Amino acid sequence: MAASYRLAISGAISARIRKLYGVARDQGRGAEFRAAIAQGLSKLEDDPLGFGEPSFRYKHLDLLNYVVIEPPLAIEYCVDEARKIVYLKLLTLQDPPPG
Repeated sequence: MAASYRLAISGAISARIRKLYGVARDQGRGAEFRAAIAQGLSKLEDDPLGFGEPSFRYKHLDLLNYVVIEPPLAIEYCVDEARKIVYLKLLTLQDPPPG
């Protein structure tokens, strides 16, 4: 099935993904990170409106901002519904569980 939305990832976000993967790998969570990023990006292309929680709208840009936790990641993105584009804004690596 073809993706419903086009995913826009800037060079800075691509670099951040690589950096976060390195951190996760060093923590022994590399496989978990790879699975989460693959699943998250797939969901962003297929159903970004149903994936995260809407947090606010950029009124003049007509973009809706979303936030979602896809352990071990927190992902923030914007959706342009008219153009069917998802802009990946921020990824954050959650702290590993204690113990």
